[in-house]
Amino acid sequence: MSVIIHHGSIVTPNKTIKDGYVFVNDAGIISQIGERLPVGVQASQTIDLQGNTLIPGLLDIHLHGGCGVNFEKDYQPEVIAPLNNHLAAQATTAYLRTFCAAAKPELEALLLAHAESLKVESSGARCFGFHLEGPFLSQQKRGAFNPEWLHAPELSEVREYIALGQGYIRQVTLAPELDNAFETAAYLNQVGVVAAFGHTNASFELAIEAFNGNFRHVTHVFNAMSSFNHRNPGAVGAVLLSKMVTAELIADFVHVHPQAIQLLINSIGLQRIVLITDAMAAAGMQDGVYDLAGQSVHVCNHTARLEDGTLAGSVATLLECVQNMVCKVGVSLREAVNMASINPARAMHLAHITGSIEVNKSADLVILDQDLSPVQTMVKGKVVYSRESNALNS
Repeated sequence: MSVIIHHGSIVTPNKTIKDGYVFVNDAGIISQIGERLPVGVQASQTIDLQGNTLIPGLLDIHLHGGCGVNFEKDYQPEVIAPLNNHLAAQATTAYLRTFCAAAKPELEALLLAHAESLKVESSGARCFGFHLEGPFLSQQKRGAFNPEWLHAPELSEVREYIALGQGYIRQVTLAPELDNAFETAAYLNQVGVVAAFGHTNASFELAIEAFNGNFRHVTHVFNAMSSFNHRNPGAVGAVLLSKMVTAELIADFVHVHPQAIQLLINSIGLQRIVLITDAMAAAGMQDGVYDLAGQSVHVCNHTARLEDGTLAGSVATLLECVQNMVCKVGVSLREAVNMASINPARAMHLAHITGSIEVNKSADLVILDQDLSPVQTMVKGKVVYSRESNALNS
């Protein structure tokens, strides 16, 4: 069914069209974008923005779960469906399922089960694949990970995971100081998988070497990596001085101070920052005790921590991170939206499909009101969330 969306602001990667329109064809693809709807253009359905704002759907490339769903255990489409619907209601139209390592047999079974589950059509937000956040991580910077699962990579093991993932593995986080890490990053690059620098105690010099090689992306910058010091700039200093890598940022203001975020913007610019949530099963749930990677996580006051106080992911939504960037860091709505849509799409080689309001891309779209709250969400041109319908059904 073709759709015309008009009479409001349209946020594109390079500009915001103040009184624009978008035409979505029967295949759910954007075929026209412009200023003021031309006379005579018709479609099966017309959506009047009523002065609201149309943005591309948000893409979360680092998500462990939510609504009680834990990707380390849950893979069945019917179990994950409520999370997909919740994400759509919070302006996220696509994501990567992120796994917390696990012992080799369990991780192999998990990859196979999730790969099979993605062959089943689902509603709500759609999954574009997987992010293996380990098991190739530093013991010193493991964060909430079980230390027994972590080890240096072997190419034979990595090849097995890639094969079991059936083309769905898009990102693997590695600590570059581990044996075989550089060889593994080179292999991942050859097969089209992003080698992400993270959970690392690497020196400044080693981090620079990694960025000059096959490490093209950084997992949650500032967190779980060697910090900046004026005599030892560490991994954080290397990121701030980098020229090419993209860097994930958890903008919930629990993981990173707003002024540290401003420092990151000043250092690497807006186009290389990728907003993520790192959200776990408790996202969208009440405070309490939840499981992450086999460990108990205590959630209180919008913060998730292990018993020893270590941060264990987040309970934020990607839209909250966008709102924080606009309202408290001071970037424009277009700039903040880019950090959660086109920037992650480019980093994960998905920009030809989604991530922006451009001709020939999937109509993954969200209408925001003046308070930056979702009014309606579309995936591939189909409405998957409507605030009005939800209010009527509640």
